Amino acid sequence: MMKEKIEILRYNKVDENLAVLIELHKLIFKNNKLNNHLIYFDTNFPSYFKKIVADTRSNYIFTLRLNGTIEGVIHFKIFNDIIFLNNICLSENCQGRGYGKIFLFESLNLLNKT
Repeated sequence: MMKEKIEILRYNKVDENLAVLIELHKLIFKNNKLNNHLIYFDTNFPSYFKKIVADTRSNYIFTLRLNGTIEGVIHFKIFNDIIFLNNICLSENCQGRGYGKIFLFESLNLLNKT
């Protein structure tokens, strides 16, 4: 079995991966009554999220990549030097396998260095 290459990178410029990040957001409430009723499903969400990505002073977005494939996104918002975890989204492939804990811990470490 091949060891997975784990990378956690800051996402601070809109690129071809934006659609992947939006789809990961939609997994937050998969298979419950809120599915399709949240901002992530609104046709305006991509425009809104682009603005969030562009605001690199108060929004810190990191991606989790396994073997080069984006499998997670985490969004921290900074308010008056207070860190707010807005959301953490993982692909179904990564859920329940400990990647969320690694992703959160390492993202906070990277945030602390910026």
